[in-house]
Amino acid sequence: MTTASRTTRLLVGTDAPAILELWEWRLAPGEHHDGDAHLPGAREMLWVLSGELTLSVYGQSHAVATGDAVVFSADRPHRYANQGEDELRMVMVVSEPRETPDH
Repeated sequence: MTTASRTTRLLVGTDAPAILELWEWRLAPGEHHDGDAHLPGAREMLWVLSGELTLSVYGQSHAVATGDAVVFSADRPHRYANQGEDELRMVMVVSEPRETPDH
């Protein structure tokens, strides 16, 4: 998906037995993306290739610098933002457990 200067590209993904996705993201200075809550138990891993990510989750904002990585529970709303002056490039892995059917 591309908007203004934001680019997201799904590199590879699976859907069974659990969702696992590898993404490449680019955010221009001043851009952000508000992520919806994923399924309970979902996790995301982010690795910043260049720029600085401001990750907001659990009501707290965290700066993630170039070369740093972070893992967080993504089963609640979260935000990725580029508050810096340079383009933000990052790689993201999304892992969601398989839905268990109601019995």
